[in-house]
Amino acid sequence: MTSLLRGVVRTGTASAAQSLGVRGDVAGKTGTTNEARDAWFIGYSSRLIAVVWVGFDDNQVHGLTGAQAALPIWAHFMRQALDAYPASDFIVPAGISVAKIDATNGKLAVEACPLVVQETFLTGTEPPPCDEHRGLSQQIQKHIRNWWDRLRGVFRR
Repeated sequence: MTSLLRGVVRTGTASAAQSLGVRGDVAGKTGTTNEARDAWFIGYSSRLIAVVWVGFDDNQVHGLTGAQAALPIWAHFMRQALDAYPASDFIVPAGISVAKIDATNGKLAVEACPLVVQETFLTGTEPPPCDEHRGLSQQIQKHIRNWWDRLRGVFRR
């Protein structure tokens, strides 16, 4: 679960935490209720956890998401808290493995795979090795990698 929630901070709805100055190994989740009446963010390090809720007591709509309203407050607090209480990286428990995966097909990445991400698995449940990208020429690999980089750029905007 921590691996998934780290992704929220690294590349997901809470990625603004990095530009707001939060450093280190943190994880979290944004939240917004229907009609934007409540916005929240819960985030943590290996040593600290903090939750921020933004809303009105009379349940009026404020129109902000968790990333817009709660995340900046959390980031302001956590910058200071992590300075006062430094945290180590998250520890991967026994029985869990981290593997490099080809994001285009979900298989274990080989050197020629165009887009590689790290994923967490119960040990022994990792997918089989990629057999699609073996033997691709360097020029084709570069073309595929550039295409994926451009596509990711579109979604980050």
